[in-house]
Amino acid sequence: MSSAVAIDADVAALLARLGTEVRRITSDSRDVREGDAFAAYPGTRHDGREFISDAIAHGAGAVLWETRGFHWNHTWKLPHLPLEDLKAKLGLASAADSPLQVSNPPHVERLQLASGNELLTVSGRVINPTGREQVVPPLNARLTSQTGKLIYSWTIAPPTRSLAAGASASFNSAEVNVPSGGEYLTITLGQKA
Repeated sequence: MSSAVAIDADVAALLARLGTEVRRITSDSRDVREGDAFAAYPGTRHDGREFISDAIAHGAGAVLWETRGFHWNHTWKLPHLPLEDLKAKLGLASAADSPLQVSNPPHVERLQLASGNELLTVSGRVINPTGREQVVPPLNARLTSQTGKLIYSWTIAPPTRSLAAGASASFNSAEVNVPSGGEYLTITLGQKA
């Protein structure tokens, strides 16, 4: 999976504060290209802030960094922007970071199309039970057999970028020619299916 982040209006506003042109943001220092902004935040296995020097060596033009538990090294001479909750601001919330819930069970339907193909449709709701706005990560769909064997998996785009406190949003997905044998569907929040 690519570590590059698409630049939307909210992120573009953050980048404007840097005072330098940035075409792309990446959180993988090995993937940095000349002029990229490097997003440095704690991950599940590594802390990206430990790789700021590597990103600079690879040509990073700017660094966005998570402030919690970190101090900027002033020998790094490039535009940088300290941000609280950087990962969420970039829309990279993961299942572990998200208090959101998925309606259970989702609605599932298999339809035979006139073309002979089979269509699997899935719909449900993402619910924000908290008292504050939450970033909505992608949804992961996993279709398994009765014995738990993975038959098919895919990622469903988030139905909205964020959900207000107490709000919910509908999601819908349709997949063609899903292999047979899948009897149980699980929908979770996170990055990978």
